[in-house]
Amino acid sequence: MGEENWVQIQIQMQSGGTRWNPTPEQIKLLEALYQAGMRTPNPVQIERVTAELGQYGRIEGKNVFYWFQNHKARERQKQKRSELLALAATAAPLPHPKVGNTILGANRE
Repeated sequence: MGEENWVQIQIQMQSGGTRWNPTPEQIKLLEALYQAGMRTPNPVQIERVTAELGQYGRIEGKNVFYWFQNHKARERQKQKRSELLALAATAAPLPHPKVGNTILGANRE
């Protein structure tokens, strides 16, 4: 490994370049808070949640903030997708285009 690569690795480690990987306990607690109605925690709530989750592994306040932001966005996407599927299931099927259909212009004289 070259000197430049080693320096880059050290810089990445110092700048917190590793991705947060939540433990099952952390996910369970975050999900419970979300189900209890917490959607956009304020800074004080983020600090408290971070302290609680820190018992189960490495975590920072930004991880809590982004987890709630992402979870809320995914829930909205999931809701929108299920609404579209329900709408598609109740919609009348489109007619199949037929050969010689005047709309397609095949019946020209």
